[in-house]
Amino acid sequence: MTAAPVLLIELLRYAFLAALVVFVARVLRVVLLDLETRAAWPASRAVLVVESPDGQRGREFLVAGEATVGRALGCAIVLTGEYVSAHHARLFERAGRLWVEDLGSTNGTLLNGRRVRRPVAMRAGDRLRIGDVVLGLRLETAAAPAAPVWTAGEDGRG
Repeated sequence: MTAAPVLLIELLRYAFLAALVVFVARVLRVVLLDLETRAAWPASRAVLVVESPDGQRGREFLVAGEATVGRALGCAIVLTGEYVSAHHARLFERAGRLWVEDLGSTNGTLLNGRRVRRPVAMRAGDRLRIGDVVLGLRLETAAAPAAPVWTAGEDGRG
């Protein structure tokens, strides 16, 4: 055999090995995230607390299931900030954690100062900026008193 086919076979072997390593690394990452998710929120509830602006400070929203956040009255969580879009973001529970997703808002959604470009899992203490409104995530045990649950079926006022 000539050197070219042997070299090609060796390159294919190394490419396959590299692809296998990347695959195993991604599988391990998903497994570890799943284990972390299961341990993250045993019997807890997610409460968003308005931290700023001062006029809205202290308002609380219990997030149960799925909730849209925005200016529109049909949103489960209605915010009155200047830079809040009508349907700004979506919050939802998946695998026992609260996730946030930007709904194509004009000014974007920031989680701990980073722009949300795809659904992102949240943790206790995270800061969610929607327009000029900053919301902090607090976790409560199921036995603790909770804020009222706001759902899209109510009048939409928070």
